[in-house]
Amino acid sequence: MSLAVVPPRLSVSSSFAVFYAKAFAILGGPLAFAFVGGYGDTAGYLLANTFTGHITGAFVLSAISVAGGDWHTYFLCLAGIACFLSGVFLAAVLDHYLKNKFSKCILTIVMAAETVLFTFGFLAMTSSLKSNHELLVACLSLALGLQNGVWRRSGGISVHTTFFTGMILNLVEKETEIDLFHTPTAPVTSLKSRIGFSCGVWLAFLFGATIGAAAVIHLHAVGILGVVLVLILMLVSSLLAVLFKPRTDSHPVGPTSATGAIA
Repeated sequence: MSLAVVPPRLSVSSSFAVFYAKAFAILGGPLAFAFVGGYGDTAGYLLANTFTGHITGAFVLSAISVAGGDWHTYFLCLAGIACFLSGVFLAAVLDHYLKNKFSKCILTIVMAAETVLFTFGFLAMTSSLKSNHELLVACLSLALGLQNGVWRRSGGISVHTTFFTGMILNLVEKETEIDLFHTPTAPVTSLKSRIGFSCGVWLAFLFGATIGAAAVIHLHAVGILGVVLVLILMLVSSLLAVLFKPRTDSHPVGPTSATGAIA
C-alpha cells in the first residue's frame, strides 16, 4: 500500500473555461488594444483633425496651427494632450490601488470606461452641440490615455498600444544586433520572440487604423460605433473569462493499490 494523489480533474465547465480563456487571450490582450488604439486615433484625426492617442503628433499639429493662426485647432490639440495625460495618470492610480487584490479587474474596468467614452464621443458628434469636436477629442483622448497607462509591459518588453515610435526603434535596434553585428544583448530566441510580438502589435495597430479610416470616411461619426462594438466584445470576453475561470476537483487522498486506484 502507498499513499498517492489522483491528478486533479477539470470540472464540467472546463470546456467553457478553456474557450473563454482563449477568447480573452485574443480579445483582451495587447493585439486587441492595439487595434482599438489605431482605430481611435484615426477616427479622432479624421473627425476633429487632432491626434487623440499620440502626443507627438498632437504637439506637431498644435505648432502648425500656431504658425497658421488656427487657434481653435491649437487649443483642441492642447485639450487632447491634457486629456490623454489625465487618462495615463488615472490608469496609474487605478493600478496602484487595485493591483494587489483586484489586479484582474483593472483591464475590465478600463474596457468598460473606454466603451462609455467612445459612445459619448459618438453621441457628441451626432448632437447639435457647438462643442461637439471638443467633446469628441476629450472622450477619445481620455480613453486612449487610460488604455496606454494600463498596457505598459507585455511579452517581456515595453508596450504602447496607441503609438509605436519607441517600439519600432527598439525593434530595429534588436534586429540589427542579431543579423548585422551578431552581438545580441539577450538570447537570440528570446529576442526573436520579442521582435515577433512587437511586429504583431504594430500590425494590429495598423489594421485598426485602416479599418477605422474606412469606417469614418464612409460613415462619418457612425464609424465610431465600430470600435465600440470591438470594445463590447473585449468586455464580454473579459467578464466570461472570469465567470468561467477553470476550477479543479481534487479527490481525497487515500491508500491506493499499485495501479493507482483508491483502495
